Order: sequence, then C-alpha cells, then structure tokens
Amino acid sequence: MAHAGKLASRGTNDATSDGRSSTADTLSGNVADMAQVIARRREQLCHAIAEAAYYRAEHRGFAPGHELEDWLAAQEEIAGNS
Repeated sequence: MAHAGKLASRGTNDATSDGRSSTADTLSGNVADMAQVIARRREQLCHAIAEAAYYRAEHRGFAPGHELEDWLAAQEEIAGNS
C-alpha cells in the first residue's frame, strides 16, 4: 500500500494539461500495471498446469483418453500449491 500514502497526500484538484486529475492518471496507471501482473500470473499458472499434466501423461506412458483427467489433476495440484 505504498501508493495509498502518495495518493492520500495529493489533492483531488491536481489537474493535468488535458483537464484530467493527476490522481486519476495515477490510479489508471496502477490499474493497467495490475492487469499486466494478473495476465502474467495467469500465463504462469497455465504453463505450470500444462507442464504438470504433461508429466502425469508421461508417467502413465501417454496412454490416450486421459488428457482431461491429467489436466484437472494437475490444476488441482497447482492450485493447492499457489
């Protein structure tokens, strides 16, 4: 919450040249940054699940027909470790 102190200390009437509040710009930037963090985390989780599902399939000799089972088990495993 380091940003909260900065935001609280700024006036709400701080306007930029285009009339927007600089506080609004800061919040907008923070939201965009957070969206990027969430997107990266989601990509990392998906990769981890895919990798765990692959190793499960490998362990049983890649026998077909268990792909969904592998994915769901890997998803549960990774979710439990997050």
